[in-house]
Amino acid sequence: MNSDERMEEVLNKSGIQQIRKMPKFLTSTFVLGVVNGWEITVADMIQAIINAIRIIKANFDVNQEKYAETIKFLKACKAFYENKHPNQVQKKALHYVVDVFHEIEDMRAVSDEQKKENEKISLALDLLIDINVKEYCC
Repeated sequence: MNSDERMEEVLNKSGIQQIRKMPKFLTSTFVLGVVNGWEITVADMIQAIINAIRIIKANFDVNQEKYAETIKFLKACKAFYENKHPNQVQKKALHYVVDVFHEIEDMRAVSDEQKKENEKISLALDLLIDINVKEYCC
């Protein structure tokens, strides 16, 4: 199995049927991809970012560095989807994002098995960041 076939298999297992190539200018109706049959537009992504920021602000002390950096990263992502040029993000901020979303998922978990699965996913994401990101990204 070649790398393209492996990538297709991973995407299919995650429910992602399609990821679109990014144009130079994004519109709110541009479809970024298809997940479990649902077309995710730029507007959907911006709303998801806004919701994630609300969840963080409602549940955590945003004066702590990891929550502040996570919000800063999410705002940079939102700016990107709004065709703005956000500042680069430090590698450690990506680790904070993983940690914060891990905490959010653990709040939603109904069993220890789900929490263990969340931990495995977080560790894998942290490793992915360490392998692929230098000091700054995006």
